[in-house]
Amino acid sequence: MKPLITMLVALSLCSCSTMSRSRKNTLITIGAFIAGSAIGAATTPDDTETHGHAILIGGPVAAATAIYLNEKYSSEKRVKKLEAELAKLKELNSFVKVDEEEGYFVDPFTKKRTKEIWEIKKGSQWVEEGPGSKYHIDIRINKKGKK
Repeated sequence: MKPLITMLVALSLCSCSTMSRSRKNTLITIGAFIAGSAIGAATTPDDTETHGHAILIGGPVAAATAIYLNEKYSSEKRVKKLEAELAKLKELNSFVKVDEEEGYFVDPFTKKRTKEIWEIKKGSQWVEEGPGSKYHIDIRINKKGKK
């Protein structure tokens, strides 16, 4: 009865959502070892040592589980996927500086006219304004400050 309770407790620890992926993988591997050992102990021939047979089955099951989890949740794949997404976003939102000019600006609040330096950038960006409404930006003019 104790091995069954131990196995259920170990498997229940694997379901916590606040755990890190590596901790979950470790607990799942321990659970696989316990389950493999239980199967090995249950299928032991009469003339063989029970503990030895349990470890003989539990070890390879745990190793196979660890290899599978390492391959499935590999951080290299996740990093490559995120780098590809970042490259797409940079391509969509890249604005290149074309020119820098000096001109007048009227502040809408104070109504004062001041001479400013403006930076002109060209690029391509779609901005969602609301449900079913988007607009395209191809030129961006940024105020750099006073001369």
